[in-house]
Formats: sequence, C-alpha cells, structure tokens
Amino acid sequence: MDKPLKIVLKNGLKVILLEKHDAPVVAWNLWANVGSVNETDDIAGICHLIEHMIFKGTGRRPVGQIAKEVEAAGGDMNAYTSFDETVFYMSMSKRRMEVGLDVLADAATDPTFDETELTREKEVVVEEISRAEAEATWRNREKGHQLGTLASRQSLPLKRRGELSRRHAELRRIYATRDVPCPPTWVGYRVVPDEIEFWQREADRLHARERFARTRGGWRRELLNP
Repeated sequence: MDKPLKIVLKNGLKVILLEKHDAPVVAWNLWANVGSVNETDDIAGICHLIEHMIFKGTGRRPVGQIAKEVEAAGGDMNAYTSFDETVFYMSMSKRRMEVGLDVLADAATDPTFDETELTREKEVVVEEISRAEAEATWRNREKGHQLGTLASRQSLPLKRRGELSRRHAELRRIYATRDVPCPPTWVGYRVVPDEIEFWQREADRLHARERFARTRGGWRRELLNP
C-alpha cells in the first residue's frame, strides 16, 4: 500500500493506515488536535500534564501495568506535546499488535489520574517547562556571555584573574564553530504575580499607592490609601 487508507468513524475519529513491510513491526499513533496554543494563563501546561498522565493507569490497568504490558510485548511507548497537538505513540512486533492497540485505546478513553501520580507528575512538568524556558533564554544570549558563564566557577574563590581569562579563551577556541551548550546549572523561575503594588513617596507620608490585580480580562487598577 503506497498511499495511506483514510477512514472516518461514526464518532468522528479519523483513522489512517499506512502499510510498510520494511520490518515486522507495527506502530500505533494517537494524535489529539490540542496543544499549548489552546491553554490560557491559568491552565498553562495542562496539555503536557495530561500527556504525562495518560499512561499512568486506567480502570482496567493499575499504575505501572501499562508499562509492564508494553515491555512484555517487546514494545516501547512515548508521547509529546507541541504548539497545536498532543501525540501518544508506541511500537512493537506485529505479532503482538493487538496489545498495543488495546493499551492505547484504554489509556486514551479511561485514564484514572491517580492522585499520587498526579502530584508527582505536576512537579516533573513544572521542571520540564522551567528547563525549556531556561534553555530558550540561554539561546538568546550573546555567545561571549555564554562562554563567560561556562568559564566562571561562580562564587568559588579565584586565586588569579588570569585563570578565568585562560578558561574563557580555551572555551572560545573549543566552541569557535559550535553552539555553546546550556549548562545544567543555568536555571530560573517564571514569576506570575496576581497582584502588583506601586508606591511613590509624597510629603507628609501621603504616598501615592496603586494596586494592579490580575483578572481574566487583563489587569484591574485601583488607588489605595497609603
């Protein structure tokens, strides 16, 4: 089959089948047309969190069972979230293809969202988002600043400034034609305030004071007594 077979089920689900006989393997993919573009600030990261939870357990399969079944069938599974899609996929020997289809369908239609696993995965997702934002910030920095960051053993005693200069020169030579990798210590935090206050000093302690409070439509501004 050179061209994919496309079928739309009664429930609206689109099924695409493409035969490949290069290897005795079957790959199942489940694509959801939803991603970070569909999120608002108050639910930022929710698609990524759901992606992490889908394989964590169902009504028929307790926590950890999905991974065991897929591994026992000689398969592997994974998932990812992007701007406008969330994808779940697995591959295994064609002899066990029914296992893959049943697991994927069960995970997509009956996830239990175990409370313990949900708490753990929230922390994982926050860390992944923080890391992605840190790396994006790193890529926007000038190369000289990146090299300076790698050269500096921050806050440790420095006998001579020449040591720092030599490390910087060596790194400049090494990465002359390559991108400078983001170090694991390059991290940060994104602060999302709900309220911000501004004070301006005035005579007789009659300071000007304003508060901006976040709302669903933007920010609400109000004057406050000092």
